[in-house]
Amino acid sequence: MKIGIAGGGIAGSYLAFSLSKNHVVEVYEEKTRERVGEDCACGTSMRTLEKYASLLNRAPSDYVRHTCSEFLSKVFENRDAVTFNKNKLILDFLEKSEADVNFKQKVERENLRGFDLVIDATGCCRSLLPPPRNELERNWVCPCFQADVISEELPKDFYFDLKKWVSSGYSLKERIEQK
Repeated sequence: MKIGIAGGGIAGSYLAFSLSKNHVVEVYEEKTRERVGEDCACGTSMRTLEKYASLLNRAPSDYVRHTCSEFLSKVFENRDAVTFNKNKLILDFLEKSEADVNFKQKVERENLRGFDLVIDATGCCRSLLPPPRNELERNWVCPCFQADVISEELPKDFYFDLKKWVSSGYSLKERIEQK
Protein backbone atom coordinates (compact mmCIF):
# COMPACT_ATOMS: atom_id res chain seq x y z
CA MET A 1 0.00 0.00 0.00
CA LYS A 2 1.21 3.52 -0.76
CA ILE A 3 0.61 5.82 2.24
CA GLY A 4 0.95 9.60 2.39
CA ILE A 5 1.38 11.24 5.80
CA ALA A 6 0.69 14.95 6.20
CA GLY A 7 2.80 16.15 9.13
CA GLY A 8 6.15 14.91 10.36
CA GLY A 9 5.78 15.68 14.06
CA ILE A 10 5.50 13.13 16.86
CA ALA A 11 2.50 11.30 15.38
CA GLY A 12 3.64 11.48 11.76
CA SER A 13 7.21 10.37 12.48
CA TYR A 14 6.04 7.44 14.62
CA LEU A 15 3.56 6.40 11.90
CA ALA A 16 6.29 6.64 9.24
CA PHE A 17 8.59 4.49 11.38
CA SER A 18 5.87 1.90 12.04
CA LEU A 19 4.21 1.74 8.63
CA SER A 20 7.25 1.99 6.34
CA LYS A 21 8.35 -1.52 7.31
CA ASN A 22 5.50 -2.99 5.26
CA HIS A 23 4.33 -0.12 3.03
CA VAL A 24 5.65 2.63 0.77
CA VAL A 25 5.39 5.80 2.87
CA GLU A 26 5.91 9.48 2.06
CA VAL A 27 5.86 12.20 4.72
CA TYR A 28 5.15 15.86 3.99
CA GLU A 29 6.38 18.25 6.70
CA GLU A 30 5.95 22.02 6.39
CA LYS A 31 8.91 22.87 8.66
CA THR A 32 12.60 22.45 7.95
CA ARG A 33 14.48 19.50 9.39
CA GLU A 34 16.00 21.72 12.10
CA ARG A 35 12.66 23.21 13.13
CA VAL A 36 10.39 20.15 13.14
CA GLY A 37 8.94 19.66 16.60
CA GLU A 38 10.22 22.95 17.99
CA ASP A 39 6.80 24.57 18.38
CA CYS A 40 6.42 23.22 21.91
CA ALA A 41 8.22 21.13 24.47
CA CYS A 42 7.04 17.63 25.12
CA GLY A 43 6.52 15.78 28.34
CA THR A 44 5.57 12.22 29.14
CA SER A 45 6.25 9.52 31.69
CA MET A 46 9.69 7.91 31.83
CA ARG A 47 7.96 4.56 31.22
CA THR A 48 6.55 5.85 27.94
CA LEU A 49 9.85 7.39 26.86
CA GLU A 50 11.63 4.10 27.64
CA LYS A 51 9.17 2.27 25.39
CA TYR A 52 9.73 4.58 22.40
CA ALA A 53 13.49 4.90 22.89
CA SER A 54 13.79 1.10 22.91
CA LEU A 55 12.08 0.95 19.49
CA LEU A 56 14.99 3.06 18.23
CA ASN A 57 17.61 1.04 20.16
CA ARG A 58 18.41 4.15 22.16
CA ALA A 59 18.55 4.93 25.86
CA PRO A 60 15.81 7.21 27.20
CA SER A 61 18.56 9.41 28.65
CA ASP A 62 19.46 10.33 25.04
CA TYR A 63 16.23 12.34 24.96
CA VAL A 64 15.52 13.49 28.54
CA ARG A 65 15.81 17.23 29.14
CA HIS A 66 14.33 17.39 32.63
CA THR A 67 13.15 14.86 35.19
CA CYS A 68 10.44 16.16 37.51
CA SER A 69 10.90 15.48 41.18
CA GLU A 70 7.12 15.43 41.42
CA PHE A 71 4.29 16.06 39.00
CA LEU A 72 1.02 17.04 40.65
CA SER A 73 -2.32 17.49 38.97
CA LYS A 74 -5.99 17.19 39.66
CA VAL A 75 -6.40 16.08 36.04
CA PHE A 76 -4.04 13.10 36.16
CA GLU A 77 -1.20 11.73 38.26
CA ASN A 78 2.28 11.00 36.98
CA ARG A 79 5.13 10.39 39.38
CA ASP A 80 7.83 9.81 36.73
CA ALA A 81 7.27 12.80 34.45
CA VAL A 82 10.02 14.01 32.13
CA THR A 83 10.36 16.58 29.39
CA PHE A 84 12.29 15.44 26.36
CA ASN A 85 14.03 16.60 23.20
CA LYS A 86 11.12 16.35 20.81
CA ASN A 87 13.12 17.32 17.70
CA LYS A 88 15.69 14.58 18.32
CA LEU A 89 13.03 11.89 18.87
CA ILE A 90 11.14 12.93 15.74
CA LEU A 91 14.28 12.96 13.58
CA ASP A 92 15.38 9.57 14.95
CA PHE A 93 11.99 8.04 14.08
CA LEU A 94 12.15 9.54 10.58
CA GLU A 95 15.76 8.48 10.01
CA LYS A 96 15.09 4.91 11.17
CA SER A 97 12.01 4.69 8.95
CA GLU A 98 12.13 3.71 5.32
CA ALA A 99 9.85 6.62 4.42
CA ASP A 100 10.59 9.31 1.89
CA VAL A 101 10.49 12.51 3.98
CA ASN A 102 9.81 15.86 2.33
CA PHE A 103 10.79 18.71 4.66
CA LYS A 104 9.79 22.31 4.02
CA GLN A 105 6.92 21.19 1.84
CA LYS A 106 3.46 22.43 2.62
CA VAL A 107 0.98 19.63 2.18
CA GLU A 108 -1.45 20.18 -0.66
CA ARG A 109 -4.28 17.87 -1.66
CA GLU A 110 -2.86 17.55 -5.18
CA ASN A 111 0.42 16.15 -3.72
CA LEU A 112 -1.57 13.31 -2.17
CA ARG A 113 -3.61 12.05 -5.13
CA GLY A 114 -1.59 8.90 -5.91
CA PHE A 115 -1.84 7.36 -2.44
CA ASP A 116 -3.99 4.44 -1.33
CA LEU A 117 -4.26 5.96 2.15
CA VAL A 118 -3.67 9.53 3.35
CA ILE A 119 -3.21 10.29 7.06
CA ASP A 120 -3.56 13.80 8.47
CA ALA A 121 -1.04 13.90 11.34
CA THR A 122 -0.91 17.68 11.50
CA GLY A 123 -2.45 17.94 14.96
CA CYS A 124 -4.67 20.87 15.80
CA CYS A 125 -4.08 22.72 12.54
CA ARG A 126 -5.62 19.78 10.62
CA SER A 127 -4.30 20.54 7.15
CA LEU A 128 -6.58 18.08 5.38
CA LEU A 129 -9.44 17.42 7.78
CA PRO A 130 -12.08 20.01 8.68
CA PRO A 131 -11.59 21.83 12.00
CA PRO A 132 -12.81 19.95 15.08
CA ARG A 133 -16.37 20.70 16.11
CA ASN A 134 -17.91 20.81 19.54
CA GLU A 135 -18.77 17.82 21.75
CA LEU A 136 -22.45 17.99 20.79
CA GLU A 137 -21.53 16.84 17.31
CA ARG A 138 -19.85 13.74 18.83
CA ASN A 139 -16.30 14.55 17.76
CA TRP A 140 -13.60 13.33 20.08
CA VAL A 141 -10.71 15.71 20.65
CA CYS A 142 -7.74 14.54 22.67
CA PRO A 143 -6.91 17.20 25.26
CA CYS A 144 -3.29 18.30 25.37
CA PHE A 145 -1.61 20.80 27.62
CA GLN A 146 1.02 23.40 26.86
CA ALA A 147 2.70 25.75 29.27
CA ASP A 148 5.27 28.41 28.56
CA VAL A 149 8.02 28.48 31.17
CA ILE A 150 10.09 31.64 31.10
CA SER A 151 13.03 30.94 33.35
CA GLU A 152 16.76 30.40 33.24
CA GLU A 153 16.32 27.30 35.41
CA LEU A 154 13.78 24.58 34.88
CA PRO A 155 11.33 24.03 37.74
CA LYS A 156 11.87 21.04 40.01
CA ASP A 157 8.15 20.26 40.04
CA PHE A 158 5.21 20.66 37.71
CA TYR A 159 1.63 21.33 38.74
CA PHE A 160 -1.48 21.59 36.56
CA ASP A 161 -4.95 22.43 37.79
CA LEU A 162 -7.25 23.01 34.84
CA LYS A 163 -10.68 24.27 35.77
CA LYS A 164 -12.23 24.03 32.32
CA TRP A 165 -11.71 21.72 29.34
CA VAL A 166 -11.55 23.54 26.03
CA SER A 167 -11.53 21.13 23.12
CA SER A 168 -10.92 23.60 20.33
CA GLY A 169 -7.83 25.25 21.80
CA TYR A 170 -4.33 23.98 22.22
CA SER A 171 -2.33 26.17 24.52
CA LEU A 172 -2.70 26.25 28.28
CA LYS A 173 -2.04 29.99 28.13
CA GLU A 174 -5.20 30.47 26.06
CA ARG A 175 -7.17 28.33 28.52
CA ILE A 176 -5.93 30.30 31.50
CA GLU A 177 -6.85 33.59 29.81
CA GLN A 178 -10.38 32.25 29.16
CA LYS A 179 -11.08 31.74 32.90
